[in-house]
Amino acid sequence: MTEEVKHDINEIQAQLTASKVLVAILETLGKVNVPTSTLIAASNEDKELLVDYNPDGPEFIFSVYDRKGNDGPITINTD
Repeated sequence: MTEEVKHDINEIQAQLTASKVLVAILETLGKVNVPTSTLIAASNEDKELLVDYNPDGPEFIFSVYDRKGNDGPITINTD
């Protein structure tokens, strides 16, 4: 059974797109306010999206990894 669930999770991860991730996040959080300056300055040259899976949830955990070592908490204003 565990192997079957793992296969399904791998299949889900393989089908993830930026649009699916964004829609899922917005459905979870509701409205997210992003300052224009943040959107303009956003670059993925040195960053990558990390996707982890928590089977206890079950849930996916999305975060941004900065390859230059500037990791830090990402604050999302959902007011």
